[in-house]
Amino acid sequence: MSEWRKFAGARQPHSPLEASSAIRCSAGSKVIWGLHGVNLNRLGHRDPHYYGTVTLDDIEERIATRAAQYGFGTDFFQTNWSGALTDCIQEISQDPNTAGFVANLGAWTHNDRGLGDTFRDAARPLVEVHLSDIHERARQPGESFRKISVLKNVRTGIVSGIGIDGYDKAVDELAAAIRARETSQKIT
Repeated sequence: MSEWRKFAGARQPHSPLEASSAIRCSAGSKVIWGLHGVNLNRLGHRDPHYYGTVTLDDIEERIATRAAQYGFGTDFFQTNWSGALTDCIQEISQDPNTAGFVANLGAWTHNDRGLGDTFRDAARPLVEVHLSDIHERARQPGESFRKISVLKNVRTGIVSGIGIDGYDKAVDELAAAIRARETSQKIT
């Protein structure tokens, strides 16, 4: 194991596609990936005023349950290293079963242009989601950086400010975008 992976946290497999025991889908099914950025591993403890007491496990269960209603499998990746997330997206976007992404990048949403480029290159539907209302928070002193989203020009949709219920809405929007994409690919 390389030195940086020792610090990246237990949620990060060596390779996203090698973590087959973590995949909640049957072989050959289309997969929605839940991608979680910096500090999301601290949900349940971090800033409950903004994020409530919901944990990352709660969010992943919510995504998996909703995705299954549409016939999708799910898998998840969380890291506090933006390069690891870039590697993950690049690798999983090579898998034809990767249907799309539900992503909460945390603070990277506002400043990591490389991740925006990586999602563009992945060429899959993407719904950006935030537990707190980032638009309202951007109006607060010292928070104006939240006005920017590096995903603005590549995302299919955005859900912000409705807590864990936002993940249901994000999966709904993503499932519709995936189905629309599949339909348009069949027509052309």
